[in-house]
Amino acid sequence: MNSYLKFLYDCIHECECNIKEAEERLTEGVVPIAEIKDTKVFLEEWREELKDLKQRRKKEEKKK
Repeated sequence: MNSYLKFLYDCIHECECNIKEAEERLTEGVVPIAEIKDTKVFLEEWREELKDLKQRRKKEEKKK
């Protein structure tokens, strides 16, 4: 596996962890009311980033 592909896998893993953590915080009611909007915004950004990273990974894997 080349270093760029490994980097993509690491970024995808981190992004998935961030999404999971944010979803858990929102569903468990651990987020203070003032932070709910920000958490939802970050969650949406991480989902978009995850989608982009998976597309990049797919393109990189096809190069092999």
